[in-house]
Amino acid sequence: MLVQLPHKPEFYIIPIAGRPLTEQLDQPFRTYDDFLTATSSEPLTYTRVSFSHPLIICYSSGTTGAPKCIVHQHGLILNLKKISMLHNSLSPKDTVLQYSSTSWVLFYIMNGHLSTGATTILYDGSPMWPDVKQFLRILERHKATYLGTSPRYIFELEKAGVSPKHEFDLSSLKMVNTTGATMSESQYRWFYANMPPKAQISNSAGGTDTATSLAAVDPAGPLHVGEMQIPALGIDLDVADPTTGQSIRQTGQPGEMVVRKPFPSMPPFFWGDKDNKIYKAAYFERFDNVDVWAQHDWLSYNPKTRGFMMHGRSDGVLNPSGIRFGSGEIYAVTEGPKFQSEIADTLCVGRRRPTDNDETVFLFVVMARGKAFTKDLEKRVRQAIAEALSPRHVPKFIVTIDEIPMTVNGKKVETAVKSLMSGRDIKVSSTVMNPDCLLSFRKFRDYEGPRESKL
Repeated sequence: MLVQLPHKPEFYIIPIAGRPLTEQLDQPFRTYDDFLTATSSEPLTYTRVSFSHPLIICYSSGTTGAPKCIVHQHGLILNLKKISMLHNSLSPKDTVLQYSSTSWVLFYIMNGHLSTGATTILYDGSPMWPDVKQFLRILERHKATYLGTSPRYIFELEKAGVSPKHEFDLSSLKMVNTTGATMSESQYRWFYANMPPKAQISNSAGGTDTATSLAAVDPAGPLHVGEMQIPALGIDLDVADPTTGQSIRQTGQPGEMVVRKPFPSMPPFFWGDKDNKIYKAAYFERFDNVDVWAQHDWLSYNPKTRGFMMHGRSDGVLNPSGIRFGSGEIYAVTEGPKFQSEIADTLCVGRRRPTDNDETVFLFVVMARGKAFTKDLEKRVRQAIAEALSPRHVPKFIVTIDEIPMTVNGKKVETAVKSLMSGRDIKVSSTVMNPDCLLSFRKFRDYEGPRESKL
C-alpha cells in the first residue's frame, strides 16, 4: 500500500545560463550551491520493504495514446546493479557517458552505474552540436571508459565520415553499448574499422517495460556481426511461434520475443489500472494457451553462434503475401553504406485497410541534403533489397518525404504510422517529437501511386 510522503519535496535550482535564476524570479528558490552546503539534523533512516514494493513510475512512450504508467518495484535495484557490474563490467575505476533524456528509462538505469562506484558524466545538450563529434570530445577529455548511445549516433558518425580512432585519443574506452534500435551488420564492421581496437560494441534489447536488458552484452564472450550476445542473467529469453506461442528458438526462424519465467525487474502493476486489466492485456494475453511475458519485439536466434538478432517491433512486422519480416531488415539495406551518400533516413511500414485482402509495404525515403530522388535510385534500392533479402521483400511503393516522425528519445514511430495509413485514427502522445509530421501520413490511406519498377 502506498503512503503519501510526510513532507513536500524540496526544490533547488541549477542555473545554466545568464544571471542566477533566483534573481529573475519574484519568489526566490534555493540553488544547487545551497544544497551542497546544507546540513540536516534529521537522522538518515531506512525502512525495510518487500522486494515488490513500488519504487518508481516510468512512463512508456505512448506514441498512439496515453503512456502506460508502469510501476517498477524495489527489486529493480538488484537488477540494475547486475547489468552494470556483471554485463557492463563497471567498477569504481570507470567513467560513464550515457546519453539519455530524463524521461527515458535509461536515466533510471544509470543508478546501477552509480551503485558500482563508477563516475557518470552529466551533459546538458545535443550530441549533434556544434557537430557530430561532440560526444567524442567529451569521451577524450574525461577519459571515459563506457559510452551508452544509440545505433543512430553510430550511423551519424559513419555518415559524416568521422574516424574516431584517428581523430581522438579514445584509448580509455572499453565498451560502447547501443540500444533503442537494431544495429546493422555494416555498423558493426564500421565500428571495428574506426573505433579503438580494445573497445567492445554491444547492442542490447529491453525496454521501458522491463527497465533492463533482456538480451545483453557478455564482456568475456565472442561477438558476432549483427548479433546480441546472450540473454541477460536471470532472463528466460525465448523466440515463440507467432500463432501457437511454442518455442521456435532452435529453428533460427524469427518470432515473438518472450520471457517464459518471472524476472527481477518485472513491473508489479500499472498505476490506476483497476484489476490489472491493462497490465495483463499488455504483456500476458498475446497467446491464448501459453502464459509468457510478450515483449512485442520480433527476434531470431542463431543456434551456431548462440546470438540473437532483432528485426523490429512485432506489431510492426510486415506480412505481404504471408512473408513475415521486420523493418530492421529493410533498414540494414537502405541505410547501409551503399546509399549513405544519397539517403538520409527511411521508414518502412505496412498498410492494410479493412477492405484489403493483403498488406501493402511502403518505403518512405528522406533524401540527403542536395540529393534528388530519381528513377535510377529507386531501381537501385529495389535491386539491393531483392539481392540482400528476396524479391518478395521489395516494397510496393517507394515514396519520398521531408521528415520521419520520431519520439523524443529518437525512435522511429512505425506503429502509429501504420495505424493512420490503415484507416485508424489515433490520439498522438506528447512523446512524439514532430506530431504534425505523424498526422500527415493520413494522406497515404488511399495512395495508389506509381507501382514498382520491374527488376
